[in-house]
Amino acid sequence: LLDQPQWIGVRQSGSTPVLPAGFIPTGMLAGPNARVIIWSGPLQETLIRFGSAWMRMDVHSPAVGACFFESGRSAVVDDAGTVSSFDEHGILLSRSRLFSADSLVSATCSGLDWFVLTRTGALYGGTGPSLTTRHILRESWPELHGTRPTEIFLAGAEDGQLLLTSSTPPFSAVRFHPTENRVTTFSPLIDSDFPAELSKGEGMWRSLGTIPVAAAYLRTLFDARSDDRLLLLYDPCGNLLRATAVRAPIGLVAAADEHIFAVRQTRRVELVQYRWHLRRPITEDSCN
Repeated sequence: LLDQPQWIGVRQSGSTPVLPAGFIPTGMLAGPNARVIIWSGPLQETLIRFGSAWMRMDVHSPAVGACFFESGRSAVVDDAGTVSSFDEHGILLSRSRLFSADSLVSATCSGLDWFVLTRTGALYGGTGPSLTTRHILRESWPELHGTRPTEIFLAGAEDGQLLLTSSTPPFSAVRFHPTENRVTTFSPLIDSDFPAELSKGEGMWRSLGTIPVAAAYLRTLFDARSDDRLLLLYDPCGNLLRATAVRAPIGLVAAADEHIFAVRQTRRVELVQYRWHLRRPITEDSCN
């Protein structure tokens, strides 16, 4: 289903755990050993997966982001700017204040730094309890001008980089390197990128976040009125390599190590795990 001929081979692996009834995922993070933290804003509930079992995490307010650490520990940030830290078994260790100005819509970590996006469109970053580096959404990334902060997916990537993806048309996406203040813009989507079997104009299309896989990037566009999906594969320079039409109620939401995770919604909501491998090298030499 998710195979990308000539580039990435994908096959389903592992168990397919079912999420609790009524759980509507609003964010997810994958970590080492196929561990997963997933949260639901409407339910104000955060879960961590061990094997095929889910365990609730002690988070007071709706979660907006999470992070795994090499020690096996994890942390979850809520919309009030509080960080709840957990041990390798998902047991609460402590809480601390990360940010206390505007309410948050998303958060992520990249390297040793935390980054948070506020409802006013400011992105703060740094280490420890004081996030001092500040970027203004509408000024730093013109590609995202006009996109509400609540419509942006914020994710960490390798080498301390950040991925910002608009969930609404024109589906802009950028990769940002904070220390170098360098921005890579992903190729904008045009009507011809939609295969003939999909109709861009008739659907209610939205985008999920951009996911780093090896040196490439994957992204899912979905029609909220049907099971139509468009899987996008980008090279390291943000050029669109392939657009694949899929008719299935599924969306790619996270990746870690050799695993890609997708949410599939039929009569119930399931987390599907895939193992991927490269059919051919994808490096900056692959860029057009």
